[in-house]
Amino acid sequence: MDTGGSSPHLTWTNVAIGGTFILFNVVFSAFLGLEKDIPVSLSVAAVRCVVQLFLLTLILGPVFSGGIWAVAGIAILFNLLGTLEAVLVKSKRRFSYMFPSVLLSMAGSTIPVSIIGSRFAMSQQPFWTPANYS
Repeated sequence: MDTGGSSPHLTWTNVAIGGTFILFNVVFSAFLGLEKDIPVSLSVAAVRCVVQLFLLTLILGPVFSGGIWAVAGIAILFNLLGTLEAVLVKSKRRFSYMFPSVLLSMAGSTIPVSIIGSRFAMSQQPFWTPANYS
């Protein structure tokens, strides 16, 4: 899908339209008598998503304007945090040298896929330009 090199400009109206779809699902779930926690879970997830995206925009906007070193720092940080979660929180069994093994696996998969996807699928030149994320 080629967007002509420009990313869409989204406004709070777009967020409101998405919110009406979620509100429809909440009302529909309640009307059908589905589990009582489904409408509450949908509402909480929707509000959390909007707040998280708003905060990410505020935080990552200045970071991405810092150039390639800021993007590299974020990539390293996210890989370290993901490795910590996988090793310390998610795994029930551990083995010697698990942390460097998982870190190497995550960095060796996420970074090349991100570069290839950004460069070729999204046609970003240079590949660290965050035009489609801001």
